[in-house]
Amino acid sequence: MMVNVSLFYSVIFIAIGVVAWAVTGMEQATALIPAYFGALVLVFAVISRLKEGLRRHLMHAAMAIVLLGLLGSVGGLFRFISSLFTGAELARPAAVYAQSVFAVASMGYLYAGIRSFIDARKQREAQS
Repeated sequence: MMVNVSLFYSVIFIAIGVVAWAVTGMEQATALIPAYFGALVLVFAVISRLKEGLRRHLMHAAMAIVLLGLLGSVGGLFRFISSLFTGAELARPAAVYAQSVFAVASMGYLYAGIRSFIDARKQREAQS
C-alpha cells in the first residue's frame, strides 16, 4: 500500500515543482525543489516494487526525505498563514505558495506513511 501512496505523492511533488517553476518564468531553479523530492520518492517507490526485500527500508528512507522537505518548506507555510492574518504583502509570493502547498502535501504523505507503518506492524503482530 505504501508504495502506491508514494507513487501518488511523488507525482504531486513533481507537479508542484514544475508548476512553481513555470509560474516563476522558468528562471528560478529553486522552484523545482519539490520536484526533486518527488523524483527521489518516485525512484524509491519503483525500486520497492522491483525489490520486495528492500521495500521497508526504501519507504522509511522516502519518509525521511519528505520529512526533510517538510522542515525546509514549513517556513513558507507559516509566512503564508501569517500574511492571511496580518494582511502583510509577501516578498516572493510564488515561492511562499509553492512552499505552502509542498508543506501541506508533505504532511499528507507523512500521515499516510505513519498510518501504513502502524497498520503493517499490527498485521505482523496478528500473524505471530
